[in-house]
Amino acid sequence: MNLYNYFFPSKETYSRTSPYLVGNFKPVETETSPTKVECYFGQVPEDLQGGLFLRTGPNPKYFPDGLYHWFDGDGFLHGVKFLKNNDISYCGRYVLTDRLIEVQGKQLL
Repeated sequence: MNLYNYFFPSKETYSRTSPYLVGNFKPVETETSPTKVECYFGQVPEDLQGGLFLRTGPNPKYFPDGLYHWFDGDGFLHGVKFLKNNDISYCGRYVLTDRLIEVQGKQLL
């Protein structure tokens, strides 16, 4: 084992093995329009019905070149809406930052 490469991985190796790109941190790959979600057990508490839960987090749309930290993602919003009739819907969208719009333009060429 080469200890230097272990402790100082190349940018390419690091981005492929970054703990922020796998497991629970793995980026969501597609946006989702509002979609009905099944409640597998129990019910939505009455106080939550009619409410909305939002979560934002880093989420690189394109695999990063070189070093990556989870603060470097493009940004992704998850929304869960609790409807009055005990239905639940989910929606997920990228935050359209200037940087993401620029990169998307280059990817289309």
